[in-house]
Amino acid sequence: MHSSRKLDKEKIEEIAEKYNISFEQAKEIVYSPYELMKEKLGELTLEDELTEEEFYKKKTNFNMPSLFKLFASYYAYKEIMKKKKKL
Repeated sequence: MHSSRKLDKEKIEEIAEKYNISFEQAKEIVYSPYELMKEKLGELTLEDELTEEEFYKKKTNFNMPSLFKLFASYYAYKEIMKKKKKL
């Protein structure tokens, strides 16, 4: 087992024990924000040649208070589009 997976499992077990819930319930709680981000990013369609204003109107940011903020920049979008055109 990869060490980060082992740490995840240990932390989930700790949460389950602390709050007197099952391992599966704790696992769902821990992974639910990531599942939501994965789902929302999968629904996001980024057409070619979006203007900066159009790009930022899309939901491209996710904020996990006290953990992290996932942010997609217009610069990154333009670089991806350049690489896409080369293929």
